[in-house]
Amino acid sequence: MNTKKLFVAFGFSLVASAPVWAEPPATNTNTELIAQLEKGYGECESKARHLKGGPKLALLLHHRAMGKVIDQLKAGETVDAKVLHRILVEHPS
Repeated sequence: MNTKKLFVAFGFSLVASAPVWAEPPATNTNTELIAQLEKGYGECESKARHLKGGPKLALLLHHRAMGKVIDQLKAGETVDAKVLHRILVEHPS
């Protein structure tokens, strides 16, 4: 009988102390990625000011896509790897 109470008390103490063991959620683990995207975001904006026509439109669309991804990352949402690859590698010049 005492053993049963001991196990119940031990189990309860483990459950009660679980939040102490849990790590706090990562607030922003993508700070380097966000910084890199924001740098490219600014470059897109400055380049688009000097272009006209189709190239400007392509750059503005890319600029908009970068802004969406930056907002998603800052909000802690997941971003598809294909979208990140397209934005980081296939940057229109």
